[in-house]
Amino acid sequence: MKNIPFSLSGLLLICVISHFACKETSKPQDSSPMTEVVSESLDAGFDISVRTMEPNPSIPGLQSAAWARSGNKVLLIGGRKTGFHGLSGLDTIFNSRLANKSIYVLDMSTWTSTELKLNPKDQSMLQFFSSNMEFFQDKDTLYIVGGYGTTKITGSRSDFTFDKMLAINVPLMISQVESQGDPQKAILYTIQSPFLQVSGGELIKQAGTFYLMFGQNYIGAYTINKTGNYTEAIRVFKVIGGKLADTASIRNSELHRRDLNVVVIPQKSGSFFATFGGVFTAAGNGFDQPIYIAPEGPSTTYRIDTLHQLTSQYNCARVVIYDQATDKTTVALMGGIGRFQYHVDSAYWEDGDDGALLPFVKTITQMQYVQGNMAQRVQIPPGSPELPALLGANAIFLANPDFSFSDGTIDYAKIKGNLTTIIGYLYGGIQSPSPSSNDVNPSSVNNQMYEVILTKK
Repeated sequence: MKNIPFSLSGLLLICVISHFACKETSKPQDSSPMTEVVSESLDAGFDISVRTMEPNPSIPGLQSAAWARSGNKVLLIGGRKTGFHGLSGLDTIFNSRLANKSIYVLDMSTWTSTELKLNPKDQSMLQFFSSNMEFFQDKDTLYIVGGYGTTKITGSRSDFTFDKMLAINVPLMISQVESQGDPQKAILYTIQSPFLQVSGGELIKQAGTFYLMFGQNYIGAYTINKTGNYTEAIRVFKVIGGKLADTASIRNSELHRRDLNVVVIPQKSGSFFATFGGVFTAAGNGFDQPIYIAPEGPSTTYRIDTLHQLTSQYNCARVVIYDQATDKTTVALMGGIGRFQYHVDSAYWEDGDDGALLPFVKTITQMQYVQGNMAQRVQIPPGSPELPALLGANAIFLANPDFSFSDGTIDYAKIKGNLTTIIGYLYGGIQSPSPSSNDVNPSSVNNQMYEVILTKK
């Protein structure tokens, strides 16, 4: 293994949790993941918080969408226009009527949007109506892989995982949307292969090589007691002449995860990928041990940490902050869904929600990587802020270009002095009125925008 920026053993576990008291209302489904460790060595250099912006009816409400940016304009493709609240009423889950069948352009300079409605009877566009696609932007090209939708023009529910990659010219697609033109003109090429039949995973391109990680192939309508075919893999490939090349697959049951967060951890010695969370364990819970991936093409390796992530195990908005001076990377996980929820009024952590697993949460967690070690700092009121509501699941963080690198990573060096800085915006995702969403307390798509603020301590 070459150029590995993390140690293969002895990764440090540090959890700083103020007022920590784990109170469980039900028998634990897995071994308890939390050990109380208080350490002054963990840097609490800043807090992340959000501030509600003025309501704006021009903002489309989407969750689980693919997206890309060109300047101040955000391209939004696919996803859904509703929340998710349990498996009752199965005829409404992934109902095609609630799929996003438009392409949107969101202008961050004016906070207005332009909608291009797609033809729902155009067979070639059906992948655009899917959700939980893997996607990655490389300069002006957005790559979209897979997604869960339907291949039937008359299909009433999602029932298929797509097996295609689309390469899209982002500025040209934005132009087509704004001129009400033809989106097909912005598609550079399409590749079809069972190797690409994945939803709920993550896609990263690095040094000309693609890494399609985790996820599942779910065939048929989504229903209770049915599990998709998890890839349990890191799939590696290149695209040469519009075709797949140099394919390889690193497979292990330890990689049995989907609907998670995978981010690039920049380091002076070479970047690597960090995986946080994912679902589902054999007991129906979320995975809490991070996985670190050294991207080396067919020779890619990974390591599972001994650290246990407290909450935010499901895909959520994430903020990556890199400090070049200290070579430290912080990943802020913004709420979403997690194993433990914090009760501010009584200052305790509950495992689940009155027996239900994986509730919606408000917690903001900072995963901090420095000098070969990953640690977590959980922001806990009243000392540090949490989110104002149960939001963040399947949401998007849009970086402020004044304080970020070209890939959206926040450049800590650009945040001068002891300032409170708007480093970006939180968009979309699912919001729930209660930790356990159901037909009585249904979740919904969130069309409220938030400023994301970094405050130095």
